[in-house]
Amino acid sequence: MANLLNSGLWQARVSKDGKLSIGTFRSKKEAQIEANAVEEKIYYGHTVHVREILFEDVVQEWLYNHKKSSVKDSTFDN
Repeated sequence: MANLLNSGLWQARVSKDGKLSIGTFRSKKEAQIEANAVEEKIYYGHTVHVREILFEDVVQEWLYNHKKSSVKDSTFDN
C-alpha cells in the first residue's frame, strides 16, 4: 500500500513487511508513478532498488516526521 505525504514536496512510501521510503518528488503524479512501480516489483517478488536520495530530502523527512512532534511550534519554526 502506497502512502503519499505532502509537506511542500510529495513523499512516497510503500508498506510491505515494514515501511520503505521511496523518496521525495516535486509532484503528486511523480510520487504516485514511483510508488506504483515499487509496489509492482514487490508484488512480483523482484528486488526493489531505491533511487538515490538527496541529503536535503533526508533532512526534510527527519525534521517533519521525527523532530516536529518533539519540540514546540515556535522552536520548530525557528
